[in-house]
Amino acid sequence: KGYGVVPIDINEIIKTKDSEIRFLLYGISKSYKTTNYSIPIPKDKDNKYPFITRATLCYFPECTRSQGVDYTNRELSIKFGRIDNNGKILDINENIQDIEGGFATERSSRNLFRKWDNTKFISTVIKNNIALKSYDNGNWGISITSKERKDSTIRKPLNFGIVVTLKEIKNKNRIQDFIKSFQLKGIIVNEVDIDLKNKIYLSNQEEIEFEE
Repeated sequence: KGYGVVPIDINEIIKTKDSEIRFLLYGISKSYKTTNYSIPIPKDKDNKYPFITRATLCYFPECTRSQGVDYTNRELSIKFGRIDNNGKILDINENIQDIEGGFATERSSRNLFRKWDNTKFISTVIKNNIALKSYDNGNWGISITSKERKDSTIRKPLNFGIVVTLKEIKNKNRIQDFIKSFQLKGIIVNEVDIDLKNKIYLSNQEEIEFEE
């Protein structure tokens, strides 16, 4: 709406519905590829994934002002999805960049995959609310591919963060299934209390005046 007014209720952004699971992944890009092939997304009783999925990638690369609108010097490309029986990621956004046999023009990479943007949003839509097939490994994976504009053999470490949201297609609450599936993999899950975080933030913003 302008003037810094959020166009929707802020609670719609910082909180999730009971039918949604939102989690944060973060890491450091130090090489051409940074991967994780062991994300245990929970399944339903039919051994399928009953979720509509979306993910947002953010990072802060070095920039060159002289490049105009193409200001970023570094590109991080994201792939996220189920791992098939051949060990490949079935990307929810069907990203064909950076794969063997894949080809994408510069224009399509910009339009479809937001190439050179430092914020990327990917999502999938399940037709008729049909759950996704599970493969033998039962895992999801994520891959971050780093590319530089200039030829360089030195890649500086670059922090990135990914917010993933899983929307249950039948509006069921599966948060406990989510936590359990991660704990079985030995992964620690830290729940975020948004209300408490807000109280702490507001307390930190208070001005204290001391009496003379």
